[in-house]
Amino acid sequence: MERELFELFLHGNGEPKVIEAAGDELLKEVLARHDALPGEDEFVFVGEADEARCNVEGECDTHAPADLNLTVLELLLPEKQHIHTKAVHSIEVTVNYNGQEPKRHFSPAATVETATVWAKRRLHIDDVAGAELVLELEPSKTIPRIDQHLGDLLMPGERTLEFNLVKEITPQG
Repeated sequence: MERELFELFLHGNGEPKVIEAAGDELLKEVLARHDALPGEDEFVFVGEADEARCNVEGECDTHAPADLNLTVLELLLPEKQHIHTKAVHSIEVTVNYNGQEPKRHFSPAATVETATVWAKRRLHIDDVAGAELVLELEPSKTIPRIDQHLGDLLMPGERTLEFNLVKEITPQG
């Protein structure tokens, strides 16, 4: 009988890549096969963290690192789909807007969309007024995709991200 394989997204070794894993494989076996085992002071997270959307006043996500000795199925990876490896434990995010600079510690598995929703709610910007506001990464002034994970935006050795909340400019013509 052939083992069922699941497609998963592996983050942490450059651009995210699609990998396959069997349900009964240990997470550490999957990571070892892809040369993605975490080093000292590095962690692995599974799924996406969106706690900040509902806990706007919280100062940090409680998304815990994954146990590498659990199987793909035990970690619910077929549903969660994302593995973030070689990650920092948390990322301090600062959002600059109209002289305010709220900060929060996010899981590296949180998306830019989650950070954007948090920032708008934390700054008391209503949905209509904030519809055109997006996060712009400092100092590069690039606007990351909303589905990008915060951990993917970090440079090696970094633990902080700074954004400006700006009006999205739509090209004309």
